[in-house]
Amino acid sequence: GVEYILKVTATDDNASGGPQALSSTAQVIVGVDDVNNNKPVFEKCQQYRERTSVLENQAVCPLVLQVQAVDADEGSNGRVTYGFMHKDSAVPAFSIHPDIGVILTARKFDRERQREYAVTVTASDQAIDPLIGICHTSYITVNFLREDTMIGTSFLRVAAHDDDFGTNAAVAYSMSDEQPEYLQVNPLTGWVFVNQPISQVSTHTDTHTHNTHTHTHTHTHVRANTCMTV
Repeated sequence: GVEYILKVTATDDNASGGPQALSSTAQVIVGVDDVNNNKPVFEKCQQYRERTSVLENQAVCPLVLQVQAVDADEGSNGRVTYGFMHKDSAVPAFSIHPDIGVILTARKFDRERQREYAVTVTASDQAIDPLIGICHTSYITVNFLREDTMIGTSFLRVAAHDDDFGTNAAVAYSMSDEQPEYLQVNPLTGWVFVNQPISQVSTHTDTHTHNTHTHTHTHTHVRANTCMTV
């Protein structure tokens, strides 16, 4: 909390008529304890609603979204942990890291069975009587990669973390060497995007038709390389 340093001086009235008044000085430190009067706030909650989606039949654990809440309090009163507000006991479709707010998929998705998932994220401070902030991310939509998807379209983001510090913790992403290179990954952000027209069928692409829409399932292998200096 905030501290104030005070210099306090006490001086006598020299009632005895001495040569001078006597005095003494002391330094006093006054600490102000924080009161937990602010709840965590998702400042970008509206943005989360506008761009949240997952791919059909994608492997478990791709990054869906990273949320962030801020708390204006200090210390444990301002330290935030994340979670979900579950309405039932069903097996959750997503998981969330309690400390950094990263949301991952917890299973594969089938768009034909369910197209949207309602998700509510909570942020709780660590006070004795915690306050909770809520972000209704509305619906997380299950998308599919169509064969006519435009070149440059980003559809998936992968994420890796390195516990080292500085340049030793810098992560670069790359794709496995597969031809043709239908997909590529941004080495800095981890966003996977369409690099070539994917209307043709290859040994790495499975296509099937359903309800007059052609879906393309690509088996994507992404590497995360840690940049190290010696």
